[in-house]
Amino acid sequence: MNPDLRQPAQARRSFHGSLLGFLDDPRHMTTTMTRPHGGSFLIHETSPDEVVTPEDLGDEDRMLMQAFEDFADREVGPHLEALSEGSGDLARSLFEKAAELGLFMAEVPEEYGGLDLNVLAVTGMCSIRSKLGSLGSLIFGHQGIGMLPLINFATEEQRERYLGPCMNGEMLSGFALTEPGTGSDAMNITTRAVLNEESTHYVVNGGKQWITNAAWADIFILFAKVDGEHFTAFIMDGDSDGLTVGANERLLGQHGSSVAALSLEDVHIPVDNLLGEIGKGHLVAFCTLNMGRLKLATNSTSGARAAVEVAAKYAVERTQFGRPIGEFGLIQRKLADMASRAYAAEAVAYRTAGLVYNALEAAAGEGRPTLDAKLATLSEFSAECAMAKVQTSEAYNSLADEAVQVFGGYGFSEEYPPARMYRDSRIARIYEGTNEICRLYAQRAMLRRAWKGKLDFEGAIAAVRDVAPGGSAPGDTGNGSSDAGGEGDFETHGSPIENL
Repeated sequence: MNPDLRQPAQARRSFHGSLLGFLDDPRHMTTTMTRPHGGSFLIHETSPDEVVTPEDLGDEDRMLMQAFEDFADREVGPHLEALSEGSGDLARSLFEKAAELGLFMAEVPEEYGGLDLNVLAVTGMCSIRSKLGSLGSLIFGHQGIGMLPLINFATEEQRERYLGPCMNGEMLSGFALTEPGTGSDAMNITTRAVLNEESTHYVVNGGKQWITNAAWADIFILFAKVDGEHFTAFIMDGDSDGLTVGANERLLGQHGSSVAALSLEDVHIPVDNLLGEIGKGHLVAFCTLNMGRLKLATNSTSGARAAVEVAAKYAVERTQFGRPIGEFGLIQRKLADMASRAYAAEAVAYRTAGLVYNALEAAAGEGRPTLDAKLATLSEFSAECAMAKVQTSEAYNSLADEAVQVFGGYGFSEEYPPARMYRDSRIARIYEGTNEICRLYAQRAMLRRAWKGKLDFEGAIAAVRDVAPGGSAPGDTGNGSSDAGGEGDFETHGSPIENL
C-alpha cells in the first residue's frame, strides 16, 4: 500500500482538493462531450444540459399526455373492477377507444399516419400506466412491444397490411418469444420453422409460454429458428390453422389480462410474413426489449408515485389515538422515504430516456438512417435501460408494499387500492427480462465495453494517479498493480470476459 495513503485527514483532504482542482481544470473537463456513450457516466462528468427531467417535455407533448391521462381517469377508472374480473369485451372496447384517441399512433412515423413522437414524449406517455389497471397489460403489450417490430422492421407491404390496422385499433398484437423451457435464455428457443417444398410458406412447430394478449391478439410477432438454427422473426396471423391458444393463466396480479400459452402444430406462415432477415431475429427481439425496458421504467415510476399518493392521502384521513396517523413520526418518515424513492426512480427513468433521446437526435443531425440509429443507440445504452428497469421496478414493488403497511389491516383487503398495487407491482421485476438477468446483462455490457476500449477505465485511473500523492491512485502500488491483487490491463487480461 502506498505510504502516502496512510497520512492523516489533513493529507487526505489535500488529495481530494487536488483531485477537484484537476477536474475543474479546462484541460481535463469532460462536460464538453456532445454525445454520451454507454457507461460513460462511470468515468465522465455529465453537463447539466445533458440531463433530462419531466420538465423538459414540450407543451404539445404535455397536452397529449394530459389527453391520455384524462382518458385513463374518465374511460378506464370507473371500470377497473370489471376489467379485473376478465371482461374481454370491455377490454377490447376500451382498446378501440384508446386507438381513437391516438395512443397507438405515438411511435409510428408520420408517413404512415402516425405522430412520430420522440423518446421523451413516449416516456412521458407511459406514465399513465398506473391508472389503467389490467388494461395496461393489453395496451402496452400491444403498443409497447407488439407494434415496435412492425414499425422498425416490416416491409412496406407488411406495414400496409398490419401497421395501419394495429394503429387504428382494428388489430391487436402480441409478442411471442418466451417458451416453457427458455425464458431468459431466449436465443435457445426450440420452436422450428421449415420452408415447404413449394417455397411459399414456413411450417412452424413448437410452443410459447406467458404470451400477453394471447386470447385476444389478431397477430403475433413470433420467433422461431429456421431449419433449427437461424433465430428469425415472423408475423403470424392469430387465426392461423394449427395455432391453439391455451386457457388464460391464473396470475398473482394483473387480474383480467390475457396471458396464455400458444401451441403451434404445422402452422403455415407465408414467406411474405418473414420479419427482417433470416437469422437476424435477435435484432428484432433485443431492439424491442431494450426499448420495452425503458418504457417499463416509466410504467414502474408511475406505479411508485401512485403508491405514495394513496399512502399519503390515507395517512391524513386515518385517525388513531385521537389524531391522524400522518402526525406520527414513524409514518412521516415512511412517507418521506417513499417520496424520496419515487423521486429517484423518476430521475433514473428520465435520465435514461434523455441518453437515448440525445443520441438519436445527434444521429438524425448526421443524417443516419432511422433504423440504424435506433439499433445502434439502443445497443449503446442497453445496460442503462436494464439498470433503469431494475431500479424503478424494485422501487415500485417496495413502495406498493409500504402502502399496504401504511393502510395496516385495510391494506390487506382487496377493497382498498394497496392490495391491487401490491399484486400488480410484482410482475415488473420479472417481465422484459428478470431483474437478475438485467443485472447480469448490465455488468456484462460494461465489462465488454471496457475490454474493447470503449470505456477508458485505465485512462480514468491514470488521471487520478496524476494528482494522487506520490503519483499513485488510491489502492495502486505505483507499479501497475493494485494492493487488491489485480494487475495488467483489460486488453491483456480480458480472457475471463471475452466470451460474454
